[in-house]
Amino acid sequence: MNQAANNSTISENATDVCAAASTLLTFSPIGIGTLIINVMIAAVNGAVLMFYFANFAVIKEFHVYVVALMSTNFLFAAVFGPLDVMNQHVGAWCWGTHWCTFRLYSGTVAITLQYLIHTTVAMCRCCAVIFPIQYRHRHNTRLAVVLCALCCIAAHLLVVPILLMDALLYRQPETLVGCDFNYQMLPVQIWSYIYQAVTYLTLFLVLAQYPTVLYIRRKRNRTLRQVGPAGSKKIGDQRQPVAASSTPSNNQNTKPESNAFLLLTLLTGSVFIFWTPTAIVTPLVAMDVDQVALGWVFELMEVQAIVDPIIFVLSLPDLRQLIFRRTL
Repeated sequence: MNQAANNSTISENATDVCAAASTLLTFSPIGIGTLIINVMIAAVNGAVLMFYFANFAVIKEFHVYVVALMSTNFLFAAVFGPLDVMNQHVGAWCWGTHWCTFRLYSGTVAITLQYLIHTTVAMCRCCAVIFPIQYRHRHNTRLAVVLCALCCIAAHLLVVPILLMDALLYRQPETLVGCDFNYQMLPVQIWSYIYQAVTYLTLFLVLAQYPTVLYIRRKRNRTLRQVGPAGSKKIGDQRQPVAASSTPSNNQNTKPESNAFLLLTLLTGSVFIFWTPTAIVTPLVAMDVDQVALGWVFELMEVQAIVDPIIFVLSLPDLRQLIFRRTL
């Protein structure tokens, strides 16, 4: 009897919260931060995407990954962002189960896709630095499209089954506990562990390959300095089974490698700054800790989506020239 009365009181309080949300426009600090971050993500990524779509012929080879990542960032901010701001604004979910499911789908799939595409970009840049000639000959637009499609399929395979299971079997009343997965149920807990393992693996791959690339690049440069200009051509012939080339051709081979290393350095540094705190605090989500502090850490991860286009513009001469040519 008392339990029924308590549930009725909680339901009435949730209804009062939802009713107040329709008349009052008040945001918490984290709600304001979420709004600002999502507006910036949509603006920066959308602006660069407009330059790409206005010059569609430029979207080839590595630029396919750039468009895929920035499209994911833009959709994350434009679709999941408003729903997340609404959730932060009210403190409860007042828009029904279907919209809650869509919020979880859009946010979780987009974040997973960001992880996977970032990992793919890092591995491609790693290959471009270590094996510049083989990468140039074997990597093409079709391969880039296939890899992006595989990332999208993998993100859905990882998220959609547990999302449907949670929505059909385990979902708690959103007006009482908010819009989130029911981590108290064992299948959801198991999925959360698998999901965390995947995110940790992607973070490890992005960060761990950089010291390897740095070591190989320094070793190669040291060898070239020891041999000197007279032997540089011979060293090049020993490393790659290609015909002897002139100095301008060697400079052309070195320039893409330098651009790839710059992009790899900037992406690795930004991922370390913005993703590592989230990876550290993710296991604390289901624990009795300050959820507001955790929320700010997760907002820090979203800043990566603002930094991504800036990094690509700084590191890709083709994209930089395209923007300057269209704006000047």
